[in-house]
Amino acid sequence: MQSFASTYMQTLSQIYDTERQIAVSLPASPAVRSDTSFAASLIDLQRQSNRQVSRLEGIFRVLYREPRGEASWVATALLRQAFVSAEEGCAAGCAAALLALTRYELTLYESLLRWSEQCDLTEALPVLRRCLAEEFLQASNLAECAFGSSVWERRRSLTSTARAPATLQ
Repeated sequence: MQSFASTYMQTLSQIYDTERQIAVSLPASPAVRSDTSFAASLIDLQRQSNRQVSRLEGIFRVLYREPRGEASWVATALLRQAFVSAEEGCAAGCAAALLALTRYELTLYESLLRWSEQCDLTEALPVLRRCLAEEFLQASNLAECAFGSSVWERRRSLTSTARAPATLQ
């Protein structure tokens, strides 16, 4: 059975690897070359991941550990799915895969935050809260890229064609 400390370090290593994979792979994404509006979102995501990597390295230092990533196969699979969608010219599919990846990151950051609170690891709390806040914003942006305009357009067309209910007089 794993100890709590090793579970914490494994989760920290997985989010560190995830952020590094994002930072390294997004500039090579076909979506960056093909869709200029979506490319801006990807560049923001890459910059955010670079900042997260630096912050996570700070947590490793607080714990007197050398920053190292433990292979995050979830991140690898979702990034592969994003690349395949981008190669097929489907920016919405790429955004949806990146949104799934961001939600995975949110889960890891939330776990680390709660565990840090329980262990009174106060140095990590502001870092993890900031990471979570940025991930929530990124999730919102990616959801808009993946589903935003098409969902709202369909909803508007449905409400504009629906008949208003009769009023009582």
